[in-house]
Amino acid sequence: MTALLDATGITKRFDGTGVVLDDVAVAVDEGEILAVLGPNGAGKTIMMSILAGSEPPSDGAVSLDGRPIQSSSIDVSFLLQNTMAIDTLTGRENITFYSRLHPRFTARWEEYAEAFEIVDDLDTPVGEYSGGMRRKLELVIALSIDATIYFLDEPTAALDMGMVQKLHSIIRSLRSDGATFVVSSHLPSDIEVADRLLFLRDGQVTSTGDAETLLAELPSVVRIPEVALSETLRSNLVDGRTFDDGEEVRGFVSPDSTVEAITETSCDGGSAAVSSIETVEPTFTDLFNYYSRSRRP
Repeated sequence: MTALLDATGITKRFDGTGVVLDDVAVAVDEGEILAVLGPNGAGKTIMMSILAGSEPPSDGAVSLDGRPIQSSSIDVSFLLQNTMAIDTLTGRENITFYSRLHPRFTARWEEYAEAFEIVDDLDTPVGEYSGGMRRKLELVIALSIDATIYFLDEPTAALDMGMVQKLHSIIRSLRSDGATFVVSSHLPSDIEVADRLLFLRDGQVTSTGDAETLLAELPSVVRIPEVALSETLRSNLVDGRTFDDGEEVRGFVSPDSTVEAITETSCDGGSAAVSSIETVEPTFTDLFNYYSRSRRP
């Protein structure tokens, strides 16, 4: 089956900063939700801009349904982070502006304004909005376009978890009607809405696949008490790194080590045992950390 969106050999260079994207290939099937994941600075926004046709690549090509993406703008809805809403207009005036700009703008903005709880703020100038309110208005506008494919750059930035879940529900609903999505994010919570994941780091694709498969390919994950952290222990972990989510410290067991070897490790210069180190089930946060932040073997 031919992919709806097909990008090959995508490279982007900027004077002074060098190569931002390096020979990236992306294929997205009709009705698929692809999440492009990576830390800030990985190249996600430039990649999204190129895929959506708003930024030309230095090398490579992007096509939508067999046509150059630049000639397919009527089929595209592109939300680039913090660039859509106009500060001097009210929320309602922004919606009116974009409804006149895009021929496929629909009346479902009213439903989405209710869902994102911004109805009472539509007559307020956007310059007075919080970051979260601005993001919700931009989502209302972008999702109200009856597009073939939606490119959403960091759509959950500044949203609380309740709003993230509402957005995911809307994305799934539009997908059930045949829409296709490419969603970029640096948040592990966005993994749950995707059919397939693409991890980007330093302008290169590090891995791609569905979440279940990628989770199964992770090395063993261990939970580590802070008292047990030592250079000797870190030497048994992938990239010598641990990840602290504010509640606990976790790491990935190096392929040339074992959980048992780590369990037997002691603190530097002391006798404190680390028997409380334990193997845990991997989470989406572990998945994100491994493919986006670790220098994998």
